[in-house]
Amino acid sequence: MPAPQGLFHFTGLADIIAGDFTLCHGISPSVCTLTTVPRPVSAANVGTLTISFGGQRIVLPECAVDSASITQGNGFRWQIRILDRRWKWQFGAVYGRYNLRKKNGDVETETEKSPRDLATILLRAMGEQGFDVSRLPNESRPMVEWLAANPAQELAALCDSLGCRVVLGLNNRVTLWPAGQGKELPIGGTAISGGYGVQAKIRPDMLMVVGGPVVFQTKLALEPVGEDTDGSIVPIDKLSYKPTSGWAGEDTNYFNGVTATWTEDGHTKYARSLALKTVWRWYRITGQAEGGIGPRGVPGRFESIDQLLPLGDTLNETAPDADGIERAKPATIDGVYWPYLFPPGNTPEGTPCIVPFSLDTARGIVQFQNPVFKWITPTTAAIAKAAAEIYLTTTYQVRPNKNDSFLFKQHFRELPGRKRGAGGRVLQHPEIILRPIVRYNKKAVVRIDSNDNEVVAEMNHYIDAALKEYNSPVSTEMLYAGMMAVELDGAICQWSFSCGKNAEATTRIGRNSEPAIEAVPYAEMRRRETAKRIEGKVTMLDELERVKRLGVERIA
Repeated sequence: MPAPQGLFHFTGLADIIAGDFTLCHGISPSVCTLTTVPRPVSAANVGTLTISFGGQRIVLPECAVDSASITQGNGFRWQIRILDRRWKWQFGAVYGRYNLRKKNGDVETETEKSPRDLATILLRAMGEQGFDVSRLPNESRPMVEWLAANPAQELAALCDSLGCRVVLGLNNRVTLWPAGQGKELPIGGTAISGGYGVQAKIRPDMLMVVGGPVVFQTKLALEPVGEDTDGSIVPIDKLSYKPTSGWAGEDTNYFNGVTATWTEDGHTKYARSLALKTVWRWYRITGQAEGGIGPRGVPGRFESIDQLLPLGDTLNETAPDADGIERAKPATIDGVYWPYLFPPGNTPEGTPCIVPFSLDTARGIVQFQNPVFKWITPTTAAIAKAAAEIYLTTTYQVRPNKNDSFLFKQHFRELPGRKRGAGGRVLQHPEIILRPIVRYNKKAVVRIDSNDNEVVAEMNHYIDAALKEYNSPVSTEMLYAGMMAVELDGAICQWSFSCGKNAEATTRIGRNSEPAIEAVPYAEMRRRETAKRIEGKVTMLDELERVKRLGVERIA
């Protein structure tokens, strides 16, 4: 009985002399090279690729012709490149915003999706069915925002962040596998030869996750300020138009003691208008309620309140609104002030402020709807005004030194073994934000609450995933006579089959290795795909900005 013969077949293509196909991990299509006799190519643009040997058959539908060329050796031959069905994955778009964060760092419930949920959304957007995402680590909650994003690119990025691979199997189904996890290669039987080694990888000295800027919630001291005639904002006692008798006895409805004028653009301006607008109505932050500019425990050289700006207008804390939806609480003010009651008297220390206000967050200024001050009784027995002793509780980010960037939460883990001075590999996760909350008794600090434990736990998920990339597993490659139909998994990352009239059919399989020199290595392929993904995101943002500008121009 004749020995089994390996055969390739593609829809509409006749007289195939030889074929070579290597199936690899990832979202880019693997390539089958077919050699045919020199006659007009009649292959369909998209068709089914079938590989058979004896009674075994592998059927790969929806493959596409990529290119065809004539080669000369022992006569002329057509060489035709066929892509597996992953060629379709370069197209398509997905939209969505998931795992958005509340001010306290918790995930907004209505947007929460596990990694397996996100992968399912992406695979369905890719048109996939019968896929398996059960092996994907499911503890983290990565924040994503997809705006016409390519679903395959986003799936690969998600898998990268969790130490996994996208695997299209010989069974034509997609499975997400942890890298390095899978079965051993068959030994014996039709095995012809094999090799062993260690899949070494150039390593950093440490892995470091960098989150978004730390958002502090503290109580900030305030001082009354006003707008001067040159547009500057200064304490009210340094205003150029301060009355000779000071501000204590001025009627806030008139400011008759303000008589200064100035000329602007040939017109006379009256300083009284600036006093009515800002004096006792504008208060600017000076630093922490307990003293100093920077928040407690943050090292650095704090020289100016600019290092705390811009302010936020909400807190790290949340509360349900009238509809039961958890939202960030607004910034608050408390302290000692006159609450617009008669006879004149001031509130006890720590009293919430009843006067409506807004925040100029860029300049750190509280702007009250009505004048805010406290009453004092000097020796003359006349009632006079003084600065209210009030404090703003809000959130902000910090520059520890004047020329620093904002302070970020970082968490690192050193890799075992000798350090080579390579530094650390940075894993960017801006959605992970440390949010300390300083608690007070009036203006004295009593404790500091923080979500540090949750932040570190989430960062460790990503470090654990990245750490798997630097394991040094034993790599194996085996050459088999005929067809050895072994499915790809997280460890078996290449499967190659070759056959021709003048050569026996063979199968070469790599476990933690990539023996097929004609295939682009996985790491290099991911570099190319990542660059393409970044380029696509930038292009989309540029286009949105162009459309936005065009719309403005049309309206104008």
